[in-house]
Formats: sequence, structure tokens, C-alpha cells
Amino acid sequence: MTARLSEISLRILEVMKQHPEGISEGEIREELRIPPAEQANFGRRRRELNYHHLIEKKREGSRLLYIYKGPLNKPRDTAAINPRLRAQALHAARGR
Repeated sequence: MTARLSEISLRILEVMKQHPEGISEGEIREELRIPPAEQANFGRRRRELNYHHLIEKKREGSRLLYIYKGPLNKPRDTAAINPRLRAQALHAARGR
């Protein structure tokens, strides 16, 4: 099961595609002119792209650049983990 991307995520993706050399999160916010009231979930919207697209991170001095590499061949699964299955896995791990 894969989730549909939000409008802001699609806008972030377009900005990343326009900067193949990489772009920082702050620069994306500036380019999209996102008001401070909408910035609270900005990081989450950027991270949700990772389920459908390959985005590399590159540190350049103090800046962290996001570099769009293309769509994934198979999107990552975004379904929630079954609570019973999670409990069984934690029990089997015995605190490891």
C-alpha cells in the first residue's frame, strides 16, 4: 500500500528536480515561499517523498543538500505495522 503525495510534496519534488546539484531545505522553503504557519510539517512532507523517490543527502560544509536521483522502481510500503506482529517481534528479540 502506498500513500498519495500531498500537493506540497509534489511542489517540493519539482523544486528538487530543478536543482540537480542539490538544494537545502531552507532554500526549498524560500523558493516555494512557504509562510511560517505552514512550515511545521514541511520536513514531514519532504520525507514522504522518500517512499516514492530516491533522494540522496550530501553534506557541503554546514549545509545539507538534497539531491533528486529519480523515482524508485518499487515504492516503499507505507502501511502501518500490525500491533500483534510488532509485539511478537519485540518478544522474540528479548530486548535486543
